[in-house]
Amino acid sequence: MKNPLVSVIVLVYNHEHYVEKCLQNILAQSYLDLEVVVFDDHSSDESWKIIDSFQHKDSRIFACRNKKNVGPARNFERALNTCRGGLIAICEGDDFWVSPRKIELQVEAISRDPSVGLVYADYSKSDENGELIQGNVLDSQPLVFKLENMLEEHGPATNSVMIRKSAFPKTLPNEFFDVLNPDVFIIGYGLGFGDSIYIDKVLSSHREHRNGIWTSLAKLEQRLHRYLTHLKFFKSLGRKDLRAQALNFLERQVIQAKEKGSPHFDSFFSELPLSRQLLLRVKWFYSNAKNS
Repeated sequence: MKNPLVSVIVLVYNHEHYVEKCLQNILAQSYLDLEVVVFDDHSSDESWKIIDSFQHKDSRIFACRNKKNVGPARNFERALNTCRGGLIAICEGDDFWVSPRKIELQVEAISRDPSVGLVYADYSKSDENGELIQGNVLDSQPLVFKLENMLEEHGPATNSVMIRKSAFPKTLPNEFFDVLNPDVFIIGYGLGFGDSIYIDKVLSSHREHRNGIWTSLAKLEQRLHRYLTHLKFFKSLGRKDLRAQALNFLERQVIQAKEKGSPHFDSFFSELPLSRQLLLRVKWFYSNAKNS
């Protein structure tokens, strides 16, 4: 059987209220040469029952339920290794695509230039009922979004991208499995391949709900995780310049965490290099001595 050009990865964990719409909108795409690779991370709700019903109705779906919960990084690895397509699109089970031409438009864009590793589009935000919260998230974008833009610019999101499978390393590094959410790695691999293309249309929607891994975190904790993930990603690439920038951003957030008495301070402070920890401890010691 001929391999499809596009593989759509759908990662699911306790998404019984959302996964039906997610899969319906993927299967309604105008572009037909695709497979849908669904990995359910041992959901405790009715997610698998819904997925399995779709699998029996459409031969383009390959679905697997993990025997135990392995977390988002291992779940993604298993799905990626299953994909047969040379182009990878992603839609987590609680997100959904709003345009039936998403894949068609992105295939057209990435096929024009072999140096392009990632194509992404604008996207919206919706609440748990699918009601619109924000019509378009990306007001403006750099002409070409690069790795260097990841620290300060808000750009590609996993629900909005298409990435060449060849952009991913054959073996994902240990750091990939050592972060709360590996999206930075996933997007970074696409950007690291070469150029990127931005489609200035809203093609997908990210759903925000209280059970989401990211939206359930406070803003400061989000920033701490974000910059720690960037730090580990750039370290895994051997990019000392970008790693140094990420470290500076993380250190600023760690200082804020201390000032605000955050319960997360200790765990993130310990992620700083020992030399930076020592300098901060000395600085805080003299500051306390001066104020006492």
